[in-house]
Amino acid sequence: DGKPSAKGDKYQVALESQGASTRITVLDKDGKPVTTETGARILTLLQEQLK
Repeated sequence: DGKPSAKGDKYQVALESQGASTRITVLDKDGKPVTTETGARILTLLQEQLK
């Protein structure tokens, strides 16, 4: 049908206060931390947007 696929992995972003800073963790659909290149890319994109 020519439409782009809406399928894809879903991630959560968890924010945790740590004193004067905030820890950001990318989680998979089961709530487990993502340690792949995809997780790192998500964090990089977030950092770029927060500048």
